[in-house]
Amino acid sequence: MPAYRWLTIPYTDYVFCRLYQEREPSKAEAYCLRALERAPTPSLYVDTVRLQLQLRKSNMALRIASEFKSKYPNIPDPYLLLHNVYSLRREGDKALRVLEEGYSKNPESREIMVFLAEEYLRRGELVKARSVLLKLASISPDNPLPYFMLARIALSEGKQQEAIDYLEKSLKVKGTFEAGFITLGSIYEQRGEYSRAEDLYKDILRQDPNNRSALERLANIYTITGRFQEAKEVYQKLAELYPDGGYLYQYSLLLIRSGEAKRAKELLEKLYRENPDNPDIAYTYALLLEYDRETDKALSIYLDLQRKVGNNPKIIERLAGIYIDKKEYSKAEELLKTGLAVEPNSYQLNLLMASLYLS
Repeated sequence: MPAYRWLTIPYTDYVFCRLYQEREPSKAEAYCLRALERAPTPSLYVDTVRLQLQLRKSNMALRIASEFKSKYPNIPDPYLLLHNVYSLRREGDKALRVLEEGYSKNPESREIMVFLAEEYLRRGELVKARSVLLKLASISPDNPLPYFMLARIALSEGKQQEAIDYLEKSLKVKGTFEAGFITLGSIYEQRGEYSRAEDLYKDILRQDPNNRSALERLANIYTITGRFQEAKEVYQKLAELYPDGGYLYQYSLLLIRSGEAKRAKELLEKLYRENPDNPDIAYTYALLLEYDRETDKALSIYLDLQRKVGNNPKIIERLAGIYIDKKEYSKAEELLKTGLAVEPNSYQLNLLMASLYLS
């Protein structure tokens, strides 16, 4: 057989290994194993181990990953791959040890450092985690992640200002780093420093005007601080950018809070037609129907909700109230007994039961 034929066979196996991996993984297995036997490469080892894991053959995955490490002991990939295999097998100590071994062989590997620091954090070994992360930050100045993870350590130690300093560093590295600005904003909000949180989210939006997380959190700040008109404007923008995000419902709640019940009802009626199975929309729409004394419509929606979500005390409370107003006391009593069996200390349900007996 000519020499070139020997070169084409493993290449063909490799091609079919990749082609079948997504669509027919069981069919890909033979091609991957044969290609690995004839012409092993680091990328082929990675593909074959992932395939074995996809086929739920963790023992075979472990054997191949271990062989990979034996053949290529001085690159990061086999250690990261073995860490993944051990983690999926819930062999945490082995997962940690293989990362430590990989770190000793590849002390400049950013990927190994990230996973190793995460392992140390998970175990509460903060001194070791901090050491790895400080080194990662020094050799990877364009990566915000080590500063974010150092902030997590500081927060776990109750050092809030140190955490803030690290989070600010992460945002200097990458201005729109989501984990960084969300965590920093949450700290400001917890401290009641709403203006600082607002400035932070606005700064993110100057860099990325359609940043979903920043828009959501800015809308929440406006809502918390009673600036309903500004909150409505942000929710309108979110609804335009992300039509399936449920933001029109949030907008309807703001309409209610700002005294625009009629507009809220019109919007909720439309949302209810489009999303009849959404319990939040249905419940809020029914409340507004009650408010407008369209009791029969509200009753119909509450009954439908009860069928769908079961004996929720809030729904029972609304149903019982309507039945009491309609003087259908036996229905109200039966419902209240059901509700109190679920939530015996409910103030509203007990109040309704007392009202029923007085009636």
